[in-house]
Parts: sequence; structure tokens; C-alpha cells
Amino acid sequence: SLMFDWGFTPDPWDTSHYMLSLEAAAPLTTVDVYDGSNPTAYDACVRYLTTLLTLSGKSEDDAARMAENYMTFERSLAEADAYALTQLSWDEVEALFASVDVSGMLQQLGYEDVEQICARYPERLQALAAQLNEASLETIRDYLYTKVIVEAAPYLSEAFTQAWFDLNYVLYGTYPVNLDTQAVSAVMNDMTDYVSQLYMETYGNDETLADVRAMCEEMRDAFRTHIEALDWMSDA
Repeated sequence: SLMFDWGFTPDPWDTSHYMLSLEAAAPLTTVDVYDGSNPTAYDACVRYLTTLLTLSGKSEDDAARMAENYMTFERSLAEADAYALTQLSWDEVEALFASVDVSGMLQQLGYEDVEQICARYPERLQALAAQLNEASLETIRDYLYTKVIVEAAPYLSEAFTQAWFDLNYVLYGTYPVNLDTQAVSAVMNDMTDYVSQLYMETYGNDETLADVRAMCEEMRDAFRTHIEALDWMSDA
């Protein structure tokens, strides 16, 4: 989802179970860029977004407007940057996002009968809900259109990736080493499970699995020994 990041995680309050996790999609950059503390970085972000939108076929005027709307929409999300975990009932999630069909999203993900979720960055979720209730339809539409381009940009033509490199240079002072490094990073970030499965199909065997299981048991034994030696921790 462009606005929501769904996940499946061990229950932080009972690690013998798993639960659905939810957080608002992270903003493009940090709060100091949005609040005017770093005008150079803000201008670079607007320039980056404008470039992507122009490359996607928008006129310069439309691209400039949409870029500003995108930054306006994300400002409150960036301001709500305090990390926390909160347990929310599904009824609370539906009430928070009354204007969004979150149950429909859940069905598309293949989940049913969800009673509670783990909310990451709960203040950011509240900020997103407020934006969806208060922002103009034009601002929301511009944000979503631009978000699609931002998410797709790393996999498009060289002009798109160069715009991203230029933005990173302003924000962090670095350029990527080479395209090979970028390609490996993209595969590892976005296709981890597939690469792991392919690796095991190619190189895995009974001996490999036995070695991995033995390593895991050694790590568990080491943690157990360490924990049992803690004088401040009770048996419970």
C-alpha cells in the first residue's frame, strides 16, 4: 500500500504468537527538511519530485504544484517521528481510518478475523488519519500519484535514478559506488525471500541444514547460559 506498511511479526507482548503490524509509510526525509530548518534540503526534495513528475509526463507547472502538495502532505508524518509500539483493536483501526476501506486492504492481504494489531509509530498513524480526513482531494490525489513515481523510480530509466543520486548527494553527501552495487542492493532489499529460496535450492543440502540448525542451537545455548547467570533476573 502506498500509505500503509503492513507486516507480520512476533507479538511484542507475547512472543509465542504472531500478529499483524501496521505503520504509516515513512516520509521521504526527516522533519528538519519539512519544517524549514534545512531549506537547501527542502529545495532539493522539491526539485527531485518535480524532476520525477516531469519525466513521467507532467507539465512543469503541474509537477511543481504536485511536488509542493506532496511535501505538505508528508510534513505532519515527518513530525510524528517518535518510535513506539501500541496494541490496537481492529475496531480502533477502523474507527481511526473511517474514510479508508482498511478492511478491504486486509482481505486483499489474505487476512481474516484480525482482532488486534501492533501499531508502529502510532502518532504517525494518527497524523496520517488526520491528513486523510482534512487534506483536500487534490492534495491526496497528488500525493498518491507522486508516491507511485517515487516508489518506482529506482527501477526506471537512468534519468530517474540519476535524480535520486543527486538528491542523496545533497542530503547525505554521497553518490552510489556503481550501478552493480545498486542492483545488488535492490535485489537484497526487495527480493530477499526469493533469493534465499533460490540459494537453498542451488546450494542447500542435508549437511548444510544440519550445520545451520547446530549453529542456531549453539546460539540458544549461549544466550541461555548468559541469561541464567544474570543475578538481577528471576526465574520467571
